[in-house]
Order: sequence, then C-alpha cells, then structure tokens
Amino acid sequence: MLDTSFGARDEPLFIVISTQSNDPEHIMSKLIDDGLSGVDPAIVCHLYAAAEDCELADEKQWHKANPALGKFRDYEDLATAIRKAIRMPAEEPKVRNLFLNQRVSSIASLISRAEWMACAGDAPLAQGEEVYLALDLSSTVDLTALMIGSVDDPCRIEPHFWKPRDHLTEHSSRDFGSGSHRYREWAEAGHLKISPGKSINPEVIALFIAEMTQRYKVKGMAYDRWRINDILREFDRIGLQASRTARRAATACGWCHGAKASRTWGLPSMRWSWRSSSAS
Repeated sequence: MLDTSFGARDEPLFIVISTQSNDPEHIMSKLIDDGLSGVDPAIVCHLYAAAEDCELADEKQWHKANPALGKFRDYEDLATAIRKAIRMPAEEPKVRNLFLNQRVSSIASLISRAEWMACAGDAPLAQGEEVYLALDLSSTVDLTALMIGSVDDPCRIEPHFWKPRDHLTEHSSRDFGSGSHRYREWAEAGHLKISPGKSINPEVIALFIAEMTQRYKVKGMAYDRWRINDILREFDRIGLQASRTARRAATACGWCHGAKASRTWGLPSMRWSWRSSSAS
C-alpha cells in the first residue's frame, strides 16, 4: 500500500476515491467504515450515497449521491440510466451501486425491489389461523430462519430469525463492515432472536415451533434436511408429535410463491436477506 511510504514526506496526503463495494471485507468498505467511525482524526471521509431504501425516482437522492450533478456530472445521463432501471428491474442493482453509490451487489436479486415492496402491508396472522411452516436451520455461520405462511389467500408471511449470541459482534463486522453492531441492534429491536452460546441450539428452535403450534393450526412444515434430525429429537423429547413425509422441501414450499406478506416484509432482517439473494 502507498500509505507505508508516508514517513518520507513532511505532510503526506493520501486520497482515495471510489464507488462503494457491497463486500464488507473489500478494502474500500474497510476504509469507509474506519473513516466514518471517527476514531482517527487524521482520516476525513466524505460519503456521498443515496439512502438505503430510497425510491429510484427520488431526485433528491440523486443529488445526495452525486453532488456535482448538473455541473460536470451530466444530469440527463444519470436520469436515462435510472429511467431504464425503473423500466427494467434487472438493471436496478447496478444503478443503485454505480449511480447512487449504495453498498449493494450490482448483480440482480432473485426478486426485484419493486416486486418485494409490492408485498408490503399490515395483515398479521390471526390466532388459530391455518398455516404452513418453512424451516432452514443453521449452526454457527448463517441465520436460522422459520417462516410462517397463511394457508388462505392472499398468503401472509410471519418471519423469525435466530443468531448465536456469541457471534453477534463478529458476524456484524463480517457481514456489514468493521465496527458494525447491526445484529445486536436487530436483536434489541426485536427483529432477531438469540440462541445462547456459539451455535444454534436445536432445543430453542423446537420449543419455539411448539409454541407456534399452540398459537396457530399448523398444517405442515417444509424444511431443509440439514440438521433436521436434531429438531425431530427435540420434538420427541418435549412430546411434540411430528410425522415425516418423503416430500422434498423444494416441492413442499409451493405455498410461498406469490406470497402477499404482512408488514414484516419491511423488517431490516428480511430486506437484507432479499438483497443477499441473487438470481441464477
């Protein structure tokens, strides 16, 4: 790095200019996070970026990310690119990253932002309502997720996520940048559930599912088979009856296609999961 030769100058000045990367481990992400932290007064960081969840058509956000817009940054060029992204959702991630300087992948998400936000609403599941469950377990690295979806149309979704307590800080820095405490903030805000220790405890998940069977009328559960035997053993231990079928999770999840979600579609944990998914 050039900064190792600073000692050869009386007043060294190191200038770095770049578009943000979506990778929190990228050197640019680390430099920005370090600068914004304010820990070192010798580092000055000016970050020009649109708000995370802004609408593409919001011209105030265009200027926020491009302070020279209409001067030496051509206004019509930017407007043309954004209009194209509005017409063609596959272009949106690239435009948000390169033109609005947002820390998002330039690769198209599995679900476009417009389609995702069109599912937003306020229609919570009712006590005793018929539902299906979908479970994706993890151990130490990923989130464990349980989705509860209504049987009746329009389908509404109630999501629940877990993270091991001992990895909240480490994984916040890994996934969102050095110095981030986002997972802890989500937990304190009620968006993320915590499993004690360094790994997801299957007992915690099994007890929560048992609680959901008392709140709703559960018609079935689709699941990724990884670690599912740990959950089934916990079901047996706590006396929760469960029968297994030969259906694969991929075919058992038909209920979730075209789901009309509850207000939880706007939860930060859900939005991050959406942004992290990519089309293949």
